[in-house]
Amino acid sequence: MKKIIPLIISSLIISLFTFVSCSQEAPKPAPYDTLILTNDNYADFNDETKMSKYYGKQVCIKMSSDITNDTLTEVFYKGQFRNLSKYNEEKMENEYIYAILDFSDTTATFINTNFCGNIQKIILSDKVEYFSDVFNGGLLEEIVVPDNNPNFKSIDGILYDKNVTTIKAYPRANKTEKLVIPETITSLSNTIQQQESNATKEIVFPSKFENFTANYAFYRLRALEKVVFKTIVEPTTWCFTECSENLKFYVPSGKKQDFIDKWTDWYTTAGYSGELSDRVFEN
Repeated sequence: MKKIIPLIISSLIISLFTFVSCSQEAPKPAPYDTLILTNDNYADFNDETKMSKYYGKQVCIKMSSDITNDTLTEVFYKGQFRNLSKYNEEKMENEYIYAILDFSDTTATFINTNFCGNIQKIILSDKVEYFSDVFNGGLLEEIVVPDNNPNFKSIDGILYDKNVTTIKAYPRANKTEKLVIPETITSLSNTIQQQESNATKEIVFPSKFENFTANYAFYRLRALEKVVFKTIVEPTTWCFTECSENLKFYVPSGKKQDFIDKWTDWYTTAGYSGELSDRVFEN
């Protein structure tokens, strides 16, 4: 009996230690606060008194199922809460709400989040027919859309048309380091611009790529160091301007001079140091 008691005590101590260890696991991150935006309460999102308790927090702003296109126009295009922020005079800095915009339950077809800063993620519905996010803040990492949406497709958080023939929106803080543009894309639209916080270090263009249809394509991609072309195309104003000082171009074998001839005028105004020829390499 004297030998059994110590064994029982030892077992109890081990069990207690195991229980305490399990109960002291690292706490899970707090869930996002969810705020429902309706046709009736959207003005509240521009009310500092009502919104100040959320400053510095992560919030999912979920659109109600009956939200209308007109309401969304008031909220986003007219800037009802374009920054979800205020200026704190005591701290001498801005205070922000970092948000997910969730349109997944809406029947609204027209989504325009222009000038809506501090958005980290946008979730679209299967009903959306038009989407624009030009000049969104530098925090947007991804745009997602359900597979059954007939108009759009999301790949690595980048929004394409359904048939993947053009990039519709390229989030400024997207985490893709190597962007391989799909072979189905032959030109670029003007939605791709001013992405200072983007993580993209390398872009590979498809073999049938024909042209940049807009100025400012891939403007201010500060991390971008490598661009691979499989064909030689004409540059447009400000494309690849103010990217990394280490920016280099890779072109098909035997096409280095062709590329230099087409891109010299662009290079003289792009502000890079050194000779263009020192930045061009053949694959």
